[in-house]
Amino acid sequence: MQNSSSKIDIDNKTRFRYEVWYWRLLIDALICRASAEAGTQFAIFEMVKVKIIFHVEKTIEPVFDLISDISGYKKWSAINSKFFIENKITSEGPTGLGTTYIDRLRWFGKAVGEIAVYQRPFKIMFQQKVSFGLPAFGAELKYTLKAIQNSTEVIHNVEAIPYGFFNLVRPILSHILHSERNRTCRAIKEALEQK
Repeated sequence: MQNSSSKIDIDNKTRFRYEVWYWRLLIDALICRASAEAGTQFAIFEMVKVKIIFHVEKTIEPVFDLISDISGYKKWSAINSKFFIENKITSEGPTGLGTTYIDRLRWFGKAVGEIAVYQRPFKIMFQQKVSFGLPAFGAELKYTLKAIQNSTEVIHNVEAIPYGFFNLVRPILSHILHSERNRTCRAIKEALEQK
């Protein structure tokens, strides 16, 4: 006779709360692919946060233009990157709110993203779902720009929610995100100040 309490009816749109940590990890790992494909956000653990503030010796418009020019990333962002290879815009029309893209990453990875906030020349935010065969994490990458005389202050905030197995390696993911985002900010600064 089958015990009815051992049967779990899984619905992709339902958020689960399990009392036992082991079951939370196991079930998260098993259904994270289905929940990510269904467009739901399924995460049990806290997010990884990164905040970087830097200054660029350029006026605000060229800084915003470089950050928002997705097709130009391969010219400056791929330099010294351990992850980013190239990207492709997947939507039509000029870059702006709703523009979609795919970043190709090392180790068979990809980031499917969209511009979720576009307030030229002060703020832009990208939302991404990153995968390496399995969904790895969802992320919001926000740039807030402030003109200061002939230079620009850039505040870069990242919030990432790891999925499934990537919850187990959250400290490593945090280290990688901090390292890669710092490299990206240095690349933005160098690309603009060398012009």
